[in-house]
Amino acid sequence: MKPSGKFAWIPLALLADDRLSVQDKIVWLTLNSFTDGTGDSFPSISSIAKRAVISKRSVQWSLSKLVQFEWLKSTIRANRKPTHYLLLTDTTIAIPAIARPAIARHTIAKSASNYSRDCVPSRERELEKEKEKVSKDMSESSQAIANPAIDEVPPDLPEPSVDDLAAEVLSYLNEKTKRKYRNTGHIPARLKETFMRDGRKVPTYTVDDCKKVIDVKCAEWMGTEQEKFLTPITLFRPANFDRYMNQGGKTGGFFEFLDSHPDLDYRKLPQESQFARSSKLLAAFKIAEDAGVTLTKEDYDRKEIAIGIKSREAHDLIKEKK
Repeated sequence: MKPSGKFAWIPLALLADDRLSVQDKIVWLTLNSFTDGTGDSFPSISSIAKRAVISKRSVQWSLSKLVQFEWLKSTIRANRKPTHYLLLTDTTIAIPAIARPAIARHTIAKSASNYSRDCVPSRERELEKEKEKVSKDMSESSQAIANPAIDEVPPDLPEPSVDDLAAEVLSYLNEKTKRKYRNTGHIPARLKETFMRDGRKVPTYTVDDCKKVIDVKCAEWMGTEQEKFLTPITLFRPANFDRYMNQGGKTGGFFEFLDSHPDLDYRKLPQESQFARSSKLLAAFKIAEDAGVTLTKEDYDRKEIAIGIKSREAHDLIKEKK
């Protein structure tokens, strides 16, 4: 079931299954592109969604349908490993590109066996009908794939767990460094961190933040003596991670933003002018946030302190006027 070269094949019987949408068939085909030659594949939900160019929720929905209609078996593995997917077809051997026409004719002949011999259409005509049907389905469903309807998403599908997200980050690190780490190290701890924002808990760091750190340090350390430190322990250690994440890149950190915008730098005001410093910090923070600057938990803590100082100063000023 391993794809030949840059291609992945799909059974004609699956294409003709009216119970599946075009999106479901694309997800099955995408899984096939990850197979190891036996029908087994181990991609994360994010990897499937990225390759199929659809949302994670749509991938989860299609996977559930493929399992329901017995085109797929999924097994959750222990030790924080990605889910194991086994593709099911009407054959158990790999089918090279050159053999596909023969397989298609075999499938059509099998589906037509219930009719009398005189009523069986020519194989060419049957293939043409299947081609037209698939082409029509693809055309009608293209918009639905890009913008899946809300009522098609099952409400009880769970969000990816921290272990799943950590496995995705570890896989990305292994891909970048050409290594085979199995222990996720400090990755789960970074993904579990949260802080309060607008009265609710939000993640301090995301999968994209983790991948950014990997990209930054790989660009800096690959091919040098420091390359040995490209590990799940060193990169994601609390003392290192935030510093690495704010290193380089187009967005930079809050203080780097202030350095490039001296007119917004509250640090230039006298320490005793707490109200003025807080007001300027909050103004700079809003502009930096709108500009997409990478802001850390410490930056948001600094913002909360500034809000507290402004409120206290305003309260004291009102009391003095009375």
